[in-house]
Amino acid sequence: MTKRRSSGTRRGEEGFALLLVLWTMGFLALLVSQVLSTGRSAMQLGERVSLQARLETTADAAITTELFTIATSGHAASAVNGMWHPLEGDDGGATVRSVMERGKLNPNTASRALLQAFFTASGLSSEQSSMLAEQIFSWRNPDSDNQAGSLSIAGKAVCTTTGAPFRTSDDLLAVPGMTSLVLKIVSPHLSFSELQQPSAATEDKVVRAALRQTGIAGNVVDEVSDEDTLITVDARVELRGGAIVRHVEVILLPDARPVPWKVMRWETGALPF
Repeated sequence: MTKRRSSGTRRGEEGFALLLVLWTMGFLALLVSQVLSTGRSAMQLGERVSLQARLETTADAAITTELFTIATSGHAASAVNGMWHPLEGDDGGATVRSVMERGKLNPNTASRALLQAFFTASGLSSEQSSMLAEQIFSWRNPDSDNQAGSLSIAGKAVCTTTGAPFRTSDDLLAVPGMTSLVLKIVSPHLSFSELQQPSAATEDKVVRAALRQTGIAGNVVDEVSDEDTLITVDARVELRGGAIVRHVEVILLPDARPVPWKVMRWETGALPF
């Protein structure tokens, strides 16, 4: 009787030990699987971070090279053609495009009369042009006509301005009376970083017509200095696994050292274009 009881006890202990071993092996297998999964995720994250760094570095190098080429050309207008092109000797998958913004209208600095003439030259009615010019001018100068800084249409307050400058076309949509359709019409003729006032020498027909309406057309400048010229440069880079586009707006300062430009705006986006 005692021997049978001892034999049963040993079998029970052996079964428990086997169960404990199986449970431990299962736990270890789960732990190893979790560690491997975490390791793979960390490697993938590291690869993405490395790729993003390579894309940004390549784009920045392309932009810097393009700007130095323009700044050292002796005449910025001759070095800027607005066409996409690869950099000479570069095989990193980068292409760049530079555009001179000279001659466009800056809504942050244009006078009320010039704004109204600009909208009229863009095809808007006289009434709508006058209203938009007034709203934009009041947006820039909230204390000039409306101490509360509240803009309105037909006597109804619809927006409050702090007097902050416009930085992008989308900022203009906050102005009462500005619509997406109007913005689409006028955007190609606007610059938000241009420091120089446009002259009648501008190649922009709409801005030139607005200048003519306001009586500035007689101030024609045949040769414009590169000083304070606004240049925009776009760089796009496509590498295996990702792509990026960089947009920078700079004021050209040919005599400045060591960097002959001042960055006004810098943006990063993702392809596709």
